[in-house]
Amino acid sequence: MNIKHLVSLFAAGAFLFASCTEENEVAGGTTTGGTGTEDDTDRQEVLVSLKNHLVLQKPETKAEGDPIATEEENYIHSLDVYVFGSKEENGDYTLQEIHYYRDDASTLTLPGVNTYSFNLTNSADNSGVTTGLLKLNKGLFVRLYCVANRSEMYTTSDDGTTTQYTDFKSLIQTAPGQDDNLVTAGIPKEADFKKLHIKLIDPAATADPTENDVLASPLPMSGAYTTPLDLTDFGSSARTQISFKLSRMVARFDIVNDAAKSKFTLEKMSMGNGQKGAKFFPIETVGKTQADLITYPEHEVLPDTQKASDELAGTTNLTKGAFYAFPSPKDDHGYLMLKGKYAVNQTESKDVSYQIPFQQMINGIGTYIEVAYNHRYTITITKADTYHLDVDLKVADWDDKEVIDPYEPENDFDRTENVVLDAANSTGTYVLDNGRISVLPDAASKFTFKMASNTDLSHEVIYKSATAAKWLVMDGEPVVTKAGSQETTYKFKVDETAMNAAVTAGQKLEDVTIRLTNPASGSRKEIKVIATQGPTVALVSQPDNYNTFDPAKLTAYIYNVASQTIKLQVDAETRLTDPADPESATTTGSTVSTANVGSTGVTASANVAEASGNYTLAVDGTGSAGNEGTVDFTSVASTAKTTVKVILKDPAMKALTAGDFRSNRNDNTFDLTAGTGSIPQVSLVGVANNEFTLSVTSPEGVTVAKTGGDWLTITDNTVGNNGKKVTTITGKITDATGMQAAGKTDGKFTITNKLDASKAIAVEVVTTVPTAATVSKSADDTGLSTFAGTVATLYNAGGQSITLTTDVATTLTAKSDADFLTLVGGNSTEHTITLQAAQSLPLSATPTLTFTTADGATTEITVTLTDPAITALTSISSTTGTNNFTAAADGNNAKVVMTEATSSSSFTMSVASKEGITIGSETSSWLKVTAAEATGSAGSYTTVVTVAIATGADLTSALTGGKIVLVNKIPNGGNMTIDMETTIPTPAPAP
Repeated sequence: MNIKHLVSLFAAGAFLFASCTEENEVAGGTTTGGTGTEDDTDRQEVLVSLKNHLVLQKPETKAEGDPIATEEENYIHSLDVYVFGSKEENGDYTLQEIHYYRDDASTLTLPGVNTYSFNLTNSADNSGVTTGLLKLNKGLFVRLYCVANRSEMYTTSDDGTTTQYTDFKSLIQTAPGQDDNLVTAGIPKEADFKKLHIKLIDPAATADPTENDVLASPLPMSGAYTTPLDLTDFGSSARTQISFKLSRMVARFDIVNDAAKSKFTLEKMSMGNGQKGAKFFPIETVGKTQADLITYPEHEVLPDTQKASDELAGTTNLTKGAFYAFPSPKDDHGYLMLKGKYAVNQTESKDVSYQIPFQQMINGIGTYIEVAYNHRYTITITKADTYHLDVDLKVADWDDKEVIDPYEPENDFDRTENVVLDAANSTGTYVLDNGRISVLPDAASKFTFKMASNTDLSHEVIYKSATAAKWLVMDGEPVVTKAGSQETTYKFKVDETAMNAAVTAGQKLEDVTIRLTNPASGSRKEIKVIATQGPTVALVSQPDNYNTFDPAKLTAYIYNVASQTIKLQVDAETRLTDPADPESATTTGSTVSTANVGSTGVTASANVAEASGNYTLAVDGTGSAGNEGTVDFTSVASTAKTTVKVILKDPAMKALTAGDFRSNRNDNTFDLTAGTGSIPQVSLVGVANNEFTLSVTSPEGVTVAKTGGDWLTITDNTVGNNGKKVTTITGKITDATGMQAAGKTDGKFTITNKLDASKAIAVEVVTTVPTAATVSKSADDTGLSTFAGTVATLYNAGGQSITLTTDVATTLTAKSDADFLTLVGGNSTEHTITLQAAQSLPLSATPTLTFTTADGATTEITVTLTDPAITALTSISSTTGTNNFTAAADGNNAKVVMTEATSSSSFTMSVASKEGITIGSETSSWLKVTAAEATGSAGSYTTVVTVAIATGADLTSALTGGKIVLVNKIPNGGNMTIDMETTIPTPAPAP
């Protein structure tokens, strides 16, 4: 597809892009190591064929008919195969293991993950197929996901936060191949794995961009084999073969420009409205909204490839891989930004910049197109002026085969062979299998090699960044030693000053590229030089070993307890004793030195003669927490040293405090010294299921054991918190038998530090008898009933009641002889006792009531009834006139006869009652009855009642049937009636 553009000038920043290679031959790096330990009999050989022209070592020869992808774009620096397993073919797949390839033979170690290295091999017939032999663990159905040239994966949360994903864990099989095989799922699940993406571009990374900010070779690729492989048959040992293809995760942009004709020299490229990254499976964009789009950091474009295309002159107008970008949907409305110089005339140029939108013009209407991954976009610049730029945009699949540069000069040098160092003039250097030259960072290190060619070669020493320490320099100008078939000697040495400055500043010695260029053909040979690394050091996991190792900081953290150890795997180089003779003997292994361990008390196990072996570091407990020292591991072959720092950690548990104790009851207590022998003591109210928790903070957890108290259960749970382990101990009374009567004193448990069994804390657990409720009369009860001690007294009158309160919620029940009482209150702090009806006194038995708390503690009270009746009259007093009193008897009321009554007749009565009386309305109207204020106290009152003839009463005839009614103030307590009569005077006898 060809797209033409007329682009308006606009001020913009240009962007940096890298190149993406597709095809070439292979030499191959060899990887070793891995954390898997399974027997080969439990593993299935799977030959994976990748249908890509992958490059395993950077050869420079380009044969006629080579595909468009450059060698760098096909280069494989790393390849990770993530194997996901499931017990069922269509079940849930989780991570089983990781197989990896590294061009520098480095190893991959992930805690909790089975990792295995493998080699890649290109087909001998140049068919463009790369193979790798994997040995997969049997037992499950598996699927394979491959990622090339990116060993880190990232995840973005819902709030937009992006972090590196590190939670990989291998699944675990209990009995592979057996019916009872149980599988503990690995992490992540297949579905979650497909959400992971590449590290996102940082648009602000303009000063020191990384390969993730300015995309460069080796380019990220991905591919998958998702048809489940059946590895459940342990009876089969036949090799399985599968094949699939890797796709580049980016799009490539080539520039065709003859600056002399277009009058425009491109200097920088960038992209607007671009995507920050892409997911691996499938390859799709990460950003979803306009706000997720960015402007890429600028990428410089050299003018060397912007000349007239001339095979004889060795010039070209094609810049291959000038820029790379992640896929971009058409709705992003993305555009390229080109910045450079416009030649106004032969002596004057002007800074200009243009935008090239991804549009296809049809009948004058622009339609945006997508930028697809694994596609090439060729931009041909035809004409420029200060205001616009005419371009053609051609789109093609990256793997389309076409001849770009058919020129193949015969005077080229051999770029595929590794250089051979001049042993007599080389010190501290070695050529690795992958062709890289390893140089020991030492002032005496140097190397010399010769290169044959039929023309003078140009040379340059290239560092990745401008700020890199220039630790490797040429040792004089190259010397031509032959004139016919020309041979040039190159010498290099370590710059001691630059090296020492970098070491002092903690700056890494970056890889160096020595580039030799044949000016006749334009072909190049690139020789990578690396600083010799000491042995790699990794942690060997051990059960119940809590010491740790930080591989990034090369620091071992060991708890300061005698006999604490840490096991480290040390992998050292293997080298030929005579690099010129591939059949010569090899030297390998490593040595250890503890000369600088300081006061840590660290010792190390014996030296290792093999390339890979384990060392055990141990402490004797004589140091102090925080003490530091170093242990040196030195490669026998290269003499390079890796220094591991050792830091002693404090193993002590945190001392218990009152704040570590928790309970939902205030009457459960914790005292640090109240136990026997001044040990900590927990006191619990003796109630079933009463419990407490005690938090213990320690570096790696504690063990908890109950040592006393059959009535007590102790459980514990440990969680991580801020780098410490917090163990929550829960104690519970599971058998409260007898605790209402007496407390228990034999409960005990012991807390032991997992790191140091000699450091233990004993905690005593006792119980107390539950507290019974305190009973009193309610302040709101103004009735006549009383409560004293444990006795409630009610008048023996129906409806009489008393309200009692308790200091805690209780339930009131009748224990005995209380059927005639009504009890109201439920489970509360207020209860009312009511007499249903008057009873015959004295009672045959005393009613007993029980108040019971939630803890089962009881308080008993009794109820007594007292006679409420008005005391019977025995006499009257203070009479005026003649008043005859007759006491009540035989069911008859008391009676007073006022003889020969006159208007001044009267008498008084002293009436004794429990709570006082009043004059009833039924009292006869011809009487005037008044009651004085009662005297006495509750339960014994005396009221003086005065009886007289009412004013206007007709006394001319005898009055009979009169009555005085004395009303008892105790409701239903019984009133008193006194019968009243008068007589008239006896007539005088007639004279």
